[in-house]
Amino acid sequence: MNKRTNLILISIILGGMVTFLPVAIKVALLFSAAIALFMRYDFYEYDQRNEEITHE
Repeated sequence: MNKRTNLILISIILGGMVTFLPVAIKVALLFSAAIALFMRYDFYEYDQRNEEITHE
C-alpha cells in the first residue's frame, strides 16, 4: 500500500475512536456514580440494621 492510503485508513480509524470517546466517558461516569450510590446506600442500610439491634 502506498503512504496516502495508509494515512486515509489511519485517519478513518482514529476518527471513529475519537467519536466513541465521549460515549465511553459518559458510560464510565454513570457507572462509577451508580457504584458510589449503591455503596453509600449499602453502608446506610447496614448502619440502620446495627442501630436497631443495639437498641433492643
